[in-house]
Amino acid sequence: MVVCGLGDISEPELELSFSLQEDPAGVEIPIPHSVLSAKPHSRDEGENRWLALLSQLEISGLKPGPYLLKVRAEETTTKSVAESVQKVSIRPDKATER
Repeated sequence: MVVCGLGDISEPELELSFSLQEDPAGVEIPIPHSVLSAKPHSRDEGENRWLALLSQLEISGLKPGPYLLKVRAEETTTKSVAESVQKVSIRPDKATER
């Protein structure tokens, strides 16, 4: 789930992108995704508006191991960009271990 602050933008146009890297100096691998839902999200009364987006990432075919997951959100009308990087681990697929 990605939560984005919208500020005073009346009709936001968000573009999300996801990528994985095996190490910080490695090549970024773009990850296809689908937005499953987008709902307003309020952290506190009176705060700027927020939007919670639930996305499904397509990671089949990647070898198991540690990666860096980069999430990038761009509001296309203002060109505002935010990025987040998180360590993740891809586990072996139980069906292919046999």
